[in-house]
Amino acid sequence: MGENMISRFRNSGSGMSKALLALITFLLVAMPVLAQQPTVAVLDLEAKYGLEQDIAGALSDRLRQELFRTGEFNVVERARMDAILSEQGLGMVGITSQDDMVKAGRMLNVNMIVAGSISKIGSIYTLTVRMFSVETAELMIAESKDCQCTIEEVMMTQIAEMAKLLAGTAENSGPSISGNPNLPGRLEYIYSGMSYTAMLDGEVLEASNDMKAIREVGHGKHLLQIHKIKGMFSSEVVAEENINIPGGYIVRATYRDDGLQIIETVPIPGMQQQATQSRPSTPTQTQNAGGAQTTTTQTTQIEHSTPEVTMQFAGQSVTLPGMGVSVTETSTSTYQEQNSSTLTMEEPPPPPSRPSKVVFMSEEGMCEIYLDGKQKAEIGIPDIDELGQATVFDLMPGTYILKIEGFEVWYEGSLQVGSGEEIKIRVEPNRFNIIGRNPLPY
Repeated sequence: MGENMISRFRNSGSGMSKALLALITFLLVAMPVLAQQPTVAVLDLEAKYGLEQDIAGALSDRLRQELFRTGEFNVVERARMDAILSEQGLGMVGITSQDDMVKAGRMLNVNMIVAGSISKIGSIYTLTVRMFSVETAELMIAESKDCQCTIEEVMMTQIAEMAKLLAGTAENSGPSISGNPNLPGRLEYIYSGMSYTAMLDGEVLEASNDMKAIREVGHGKHLLQIHKIKGMFSSEVVAEENINIPGGYIVRATYRDDGLQIIETVPIPGMQQQATQSRPSTPTQTQNAGGAQTTTTQTTQIEHSTPEVTMQFAGQSVTLPGMGVSVTETSTSTYQEQNSSTLTMEEPPPPPSRPSKVVFMSEEGMCEIYLDGKQKAEIGIPDIDELGQATVFDLMPGTYILKIEGFEVWYEGSLQVGSGEEIKIRVEPNRFNIIGRNPLPY
């Protein structure tokens, strides 16, 4: 009977057997791949500054979907998370400390756990997300995104971009060319219309008649923002990227409907050759071990030429062409030093250290900046569509303890300052990003 059932399955259900075979083959191939992907749990985002928690919950669900779509994670469903955490007397919201997040991740048996918040100040939404390793309890990623937009745009665009940042699949806007740190770089931004404006390191890129804006900057990373003009006094940030502008190169960029695009990176004409121009040779000097006698040898190549000559030979005129002769002359001069002291060649002293400055920029503002425990600057409330700025001058090279504090501590850590450089730093709650290190002019 068993053989009859198998034969009937083979004969009458050949289409079904092929489909089943294909399914089994897919599972055999896909299961090892799925097993290699880390499992992540996303706690509900915390609503801040007057936002309703229902909105934060909807954004949290969208973040789980977008993380799954990246193909980099296995994502735990919200219902399963809620059931497991409820048994331990925990909820999906309110787990704020790092230790509690790691404990929740262990209860859920995941590799990583994600938590964060959504807030709104004025017309700007701020999405802040942190990812922790459950095994090591270390903070793996901390990202923050600002958007002067509607909550619908946060749902449709900002959440997807945040998921790509967490998955490491966000597009790289910087070229891989290293460049020369001793040479300036250049950004050529090409406007594609009048409905957008571009800003580099917080300053507007003014377009010329050919719809092109050119800015010469120092070697390194710079913050490029694209604002969509919505009215006479309002705009929204639609793109924001740190782009690498190598010294000695031109980076050409533009913005289209599908996002910010780096068109090409090409050398600045003539600058590389100018930087590598060789020095003229000098005569060779040798000195004996006692330092008493010095010999200078100089070689000169001289070109001699003779004019053409006309001679009479056997009653006929014969003209002989001129001849060129190359003669190498070598002259050697020796002179005796008056003393017998040994001549010591010393390396030139290093250039003296120069003071540097640090420029802090923030869209949220209202923060104080401390270096080595002393307040050095503060950023007030910035104007609409602009970044607030504060500059600390005359910092000598060294390592400083930096703390940035608003209503809470935004950042606390070390800052390395070199000689004669300008450092530009973007700071927001839970965000600290050095966007450029450029040499100061002498």
